[in-house]
Amino acid sequence: MNDEERPASPLAIALFGPLDVRLEGQPLPALRSQKSQWLLALLALQRGRAVERTWLAGTLWPDSSNRQAAFNLTRNLSDLRHALGAEARRLEAPTPRTLRLNLAGTEADVLVFDAAIAAGDPPALEQAAALHRGPPLQGCHEEWVLPERLVREEAYRAALERLAAHARTRGDLAAAVHYLRRLVAADPLRDSAQRALMEILAAGG
Repeated sequence: MNDEERPASPLAIALFGPLDVRLEGQPLPALRSQKSQWLLALLALQRGRAVERTWLAGTLWPDSSNRQAAFNLTRNLSDLRHALGAEARRLEAPTPRTLRLNLAGTEADVLVFDAAIAAGDPPALEQAAALHRGPPLQGCHEEWVLPERLVREEAYRAALERLAAHARTRGDLAAAVHYLRRLVAADPLRDSAQRALMEILAAGG
């Protein structure tokens, strides 16, 4: 079965590059506040773990009072449930004070990426590199995004470096150059990548 024949996922969350959320292949209906999108993204990054509502509210509205942040969370959660339609059931409340996003049967590129990086073998690293469409949540300038973004970006660069080394070892210089060019584009100041690329290009004449 090719990609065109495969049924669309009931919920697909693409966090690499600009946030892209789809329901049965169709874009998520517009939300009144961008914070509702960040709420969904933040819950997705928790891998299905339950988190405290107070933590969510404080993370998303750090400059608001506790009362105002809690109100904002409730309002944005309601908007998000409405937009998700039948998939709103995935927004679960294990206790009155906690929330989680049930990711069973969904597609979430960052979680697949993390699993591939953890596996660490060349096919898995190729899968991780293919999933990278840009820094996670591109366009989001929330403070909580930065550590999430940095971890994935460094993992992506390390994966490219390992793939280039593996390709070079097996004598596939074209593949090695491909991965190193991607690495240099992602991190122009990475001296090891610049050196490796020049060595391979010189070896190839």
